[in-house]
Amino acid sequence: MASTGAMLLLLSSLSLQAMALQERAFLAGRQRQRGWDDQLMSAAQGFTGQLQRHHRCLLGVPAEQWAAAQSEPSACGSDGAATLPIPAAGVRLVAYCPELSEPPRAALVLELTEVAQSQRAAYQLALAAGETALAPLRVAGLQERGRLRGVTLPAPCPQEAP
Repeated sequence: MASTGAMLLLLSSLSLQAMALQERAFLAGRQRQRGWDDQLMSAAQGFTGQLQRHHRCLLGVPAEQWAAAQSEPSACGSDGAATLPIPAAGVRLVAYCPELSEPPRAALVLELTEVAQSQRAAYQLALAAGETALAPLRVAGLQERGRLRGVTLPAPCPQEAP
């Protein structure tokens, strides 16, 4: 009888310990995900700041066309920087697609490159007209749209009709 009671206590304590370890692993995973989310948001803010300060002429142009747009002096003006904007170290630009509707906005997708699993997040930039009629667009706001799980990518930027 005593050995049965001792065995029951041992099994109960093992079950409680297993539940505690499982909860600890779950919380560690959530904390790691929050760190990745913070890293992506920080990179999005830094990247948006680069665009706003040094590359405003590119705000209305899809990322695939940045090299060509920046090489045209009429598009970027004399203050166009010689290098294209890049996200923070360990972060890759997946997509940047402006929508020049009313109000103008742009979709931004960034991906962490130094993690085992794909960690992507989508953001929406609120754009506004420049200070004058000839001034380029400017960034009015940045909003997180959420994480993109797995390898799902947003639709490609719509192509302008020839």
